[in-house]
This record gives sequence, structure tokens and C-alpha cells, in this order.
Amino acid sequence: MSTVLMQIQAFCGTLLLGIGAGLIFQYYQTVIRLARLRKYALYIVDLTLWIVMIAIIFAAMFFINGGEMRIYVLLALLIGMLIYYYKLSGKMQSLIGYTAEATVAIIIRIMKIINKPFLWLGKAVRKWLDEFKKPPMDEDEIIT
Repeated sequence: MSTVLMQIQAFCGTLLLGIGAGLIFQYYQTVIRLARLRKYALYIVDLTLWIVMIAIIFAAMFFINGGEMRIYVLLALLIGMLIYYYKLSGKMQSLIGYTAEATVAIIIRIMKIINKPFLWLGKAVRKWLDEFKKPPMDEDEIIT
């Protein structure tokens, strides 16, 4: 295959990768908005997203063109994201909204299941500690 054809193929593949990255990012933003995360949880989730996105993009780039980073590859990635946001994001919003709502509901259900043993353990420890807070019994109160 000629090098020009390989470069066109790499450009088109990276363009599709950019569209996919835009889709993932819109899904992520919708999930975050629905989940209403606190400040530090949001930092952790943001960091995780970017690590996963970087891993996906570099793995795809390695598959698409052997990991060669050229300016047209980065431009194709950016153009793909822009195409997604300007042409496809409005059409995908309802599907992404339903999927994000389902994801948040599943995560909340899983967190409730995970938290149950910890809540039970906390109650047991509090009950145990309350036993130590009681004043000792006087010798007169002890029944012989």
C-alpha cells in the first residue's frame, strides 16, 4: 500500500477516534451532571477519565498507524471531536441521557449494597463502645 494511502487511512481512522472520544466525553459530562458528585470525588473521577481516555487514544493510535504522532493525526483527532459536537451531539443527547441515567442508577444501587456491611459494622462498633461508657456497677448493686 502506498504511503499516501496509508496516511489517508490513518487520518480517517483518527477522525473516527475523535468522534468516539467526543461521544465518550459527552456521556461522561451527562453522568457527572446527573450524579452530582462532591468536589473531591469529582477530582478523582476526572483524573480516572483522562487516564482512561489517554490509554484508549494511544492504544488506538498504535493500532491505526503504529503509534506515529504527526500533526495531521492530532488535527484529525480534534476535527473528529468538533464534528461530533457540532453535528452529532444533538442527535445523540436523548440516547446518552437514557444511558447516563441508567448508569447512575446502577452505580447508586451498587454503592448501597457495598455500604450495607459498613453501616452494620459501624452500628455494632458504636453499640460495643456504648457498653464501655456505662459507669461500673457498685458493689451494693451486685446481686449475690
